[in-house]
Amino acid sequence: MRQRERGVVLLFVMAAVAVLSVIAVELASRASVDVLLASRSGREAAYRRLSDSGTELGRALLLEPEAKAYDFLGEPWNRTTRFTLAPEESVEVRIADESGKIKIGPGGQGSGGAANLEKTLGRLFEYLRRYEPGRTEELRDVESRVILRLGLLPPEKDEPPSTPEPLVTLDGLREAGISPSQIFGEKGLSRYLTTFGDGKVNINTAPPAVLYALHEEMGIALAGRIAAHRGDTDGEKGEYKPYQETQDLKLVDGVVERNTLDRETRVVQDLYSKVAGRISVRSSAFSIRVRMRVLGRDRETWTFFEPRREERAGEGSHRTLRRLAHEEILP
Repeated sequence: MRQRERGVVLLFVMAAVAVLSVIAVELASRASVDVLLASRSGREAAYRRLSDSGTELGRALLLEPEAKAYDFLGEPWNRTTRFTLAPEESVEVRIADESGKIKIGPGGQGSGGAANLEKTLGRLFEYLRRYEPGRTEELRDVESRVILRLGLLPPEKDEPPSTPEPLVTLDGLREAGISPSQIFGEKGLSRYLTTFGDGKVNINTAPPAVLYALHEEMGIALAGRIAAHRGDTDGEKGEYKPYQETQDLKLVDGVVERNTLDRETRVVQDLYSKVAGRISVRSSAFSIRVRMRVLGRDRETWTFFEPRREERAGEGSHRTLRRLAHEEILP
């Protein structure tokens, strides 16, 4: 009888130990999850703090004491700024003039519509293939995917024309199978394409590839001369002599060509008149790109602003910024 009672007690003890073990494992698991969530929450808070700080720094660089009638690469915003707020954290802030790019969002086709945009993109990719020969096939594939995503391909016989959703940001190009590195990477499309601004290209900030894409009569050498005329073509350093108005483009050799016949001077080529409606010397949109690293993990955000100018009594013209959009660049 006593042996039976001892056996029952032993069973109760073993059951209690098993229950307590399960509870201990559950508590340990919950503790690990709580630690993980707390760590993740802290990292997310750090990202938000760094993103806000980087964006505000970019805003400060854009808000000049006196706003000019033109925007160019010699202004304070055109530099990469790095800082840190805590150990194991770092931030890189880079501002870009979105008007120095080709607009592929709504309203970016100009008067020529889709056909004009397709031709512009074709010239852009032609330029890139010439100067990035190791990526020829990749760039052909990317070009076809961009054109397909924008609905620029003519419909097949007996098929209705496609009407894809307009791009809100460049992130929408992923829907066409274009990778994030091909869009946002060091050699990505974000250097040349945008979905913001009024569609006019700022000749003070546009890279030669974008200048070349403006018109079929724009040669590669001429695009290089236009960029060189305003200063250092790499956009990072050097002395800059901005175009203060679009007509200054005529000062570049080859934009307007004349000859003299029977003592009469005639214009034989006027590229300026053909691109005048597509160019500007002022930005209609800026982007502030913030690259953050927290505990060895990277993240990027973009914030887009529309610059405006307002007159203040006794202070001249000042730039103000209206926020257009904010986006996290996901890997």
